[in-house]
Amino acid sequence: AMAGIVLLDAFCTCADIDARAAGRTPSVVVKTITDVCLGVYTLEAVTQLCLFGRTILRDWMTVMDISIVGCGWAEAAIDLLGAGDSIFRLGIVRALRLVRIFRLIRLLRRIRAFRELHKLVMMMATCMR
Repeated sequence: AMAGIVLLDAFCTCADIDARAAGRTPSVVVKTITDVCLGVYTLEAVTQLCLFGRTILRDWMTVMDISIVGCGWAEAAIDLLGAGDSIFRLGIVRALRLVRIFRLIRLLRRIRAFRELHKLVMMMATCMR
């Protein structure tokens, strides 16, 4: 189930980035799906922290997931508070969206059938640096 959510979120993130790059406002559907995915990620992180306590923070992948959720909320706050599209705001939002792609990379590493897709995403992330 989480794999489907991660893939859907990655698709919507790409659609959002494409729309903004073309100078258009992303559709309400894409924004809503992205927000719902962020809510699911937040619920997952809070549940893990409640069930396992601070010991879960010893796993670097969990720490990365929590960081990605934090970046998602930071992006949402910037979108909510930002009145205009300043260069500073655009740079921060793009960086935060790139961090969300790491969740997809993590998923692709786990599923054997997606190894080639994992390599492609890694190359894409390297080119964006």
